[in-house]
Amino acid sequence: MKNRAHSLVILPAIMLIGLTIWHIVSYNHYHGIPEPAHMGLLSLVFLVALPVLFFHDAGSPSGKYIEGLIDYMRPALLAISCLLIGGIHFIGILGQEPVYLQIGFMVLILAYFETASFSITFRAHYVGGMSEVTAGTVQRLYIGMVGRLGMVLVLSVLMLYLSLLVVVGFVGPFSAAFLAALMILAIGFMALIRRL
Repeated sequence: MKNRAHSLVILPAIMLIGLTIWHIVSYNHYHGIPEPAHMGLLSLVFLVALPVLFFHDAGSPSGKYIEGLIDYMRPALLAISCLLIGGIHFIGILGQEPVYLQIGFMVLILAYFETASFSITFRAHYVGGMSEVTAGTVQRLYIGMVGRLGMVLVLSVLMLYLSLLVVVGFVGPFSAAFLAALMILAIGFMALIRRL
């Protein structure tokens, strides 16, 4: 069971590495090699994210105490890592990267957040004997995660694209009302998906 739980952190970890590589390549394209201070900020993202994803099953009493503190803060630390990587990227190359690439970067941040959240929730409910887990249960959870992630990504792309249309002049009275209705509907679907 622990191996299955550990495998859940691989996908968000890969996404975080992908976000970092994407940012370094984009920053290098527009500004050259990142400065040491810039790389320090990127290292801070990993210092915040790695305990969220990988600090589990501590053996010593002091380790268990630290793990208890981290368990309490995992959602907040995950959100901080997303804000850090997003802020570093969008502020670092402000107004230089094409908008559609920025949308792609934002969608990848959302995918990282969703998969890491699923990993945290799964471990909290199914590791440690709180609930019985079979291979079928894990398979259903994986399918549910993929479905939820797919819906969140589709709705996120839709909302970001519609917001982009507003920026470039999609501002007629009917158009604005239609856009608002679509965004409210998308938010409702996202809330429903998270409850499922």
